[in-house]
Amino acid sequence: MHLLPSTHYLENDDLFNQFFLKEFSMKTDILEKENEYILTMELPGYKKEDILIDIKNGSLIIRAQKERHEEAKYLKKECFSGKCQRVFNFGNELTKEDIKAHLKNGILEITISKKEEDNQNNSNQTIKIED
Repeated sequence: MHLLPSTHYLENDDLFNQFFLKEFSMKTDILEKENEYILTMELPGYKKEDILIDIKNGSLIIRAQKERHEEAKYLKKECFSGKCQRVFNFGNELTKEDIKAHLKNGILEITISKKEEDNQNNSNQTIKIED
């Protein structure tokens, strides 16, 4: 199993936030160990229910969404709200059983076990975030 480059996606109606906050959203560190990868992602202010982790065609897809409070009158708004997504490609051998996810204090930690490239799994799978 090899980690390939990722893609980054951010959706927000506010052009200022799209331009200036794109690099801020979903910052991720990836640590490679002998038998696993550990992804550590900053998601401040997100709850477990705001995050969806899927596997599709060998890619780990992490989506997060924070709702805006449109009825409020902001004098200044710098905090991100909207949808964001990161995609990490691991190859078709990635399965739900290989992945553990934990969210604590705004940090999402995903551990992915390494294995040999012999299983061709192209199905769509969702990962549960543990407490």
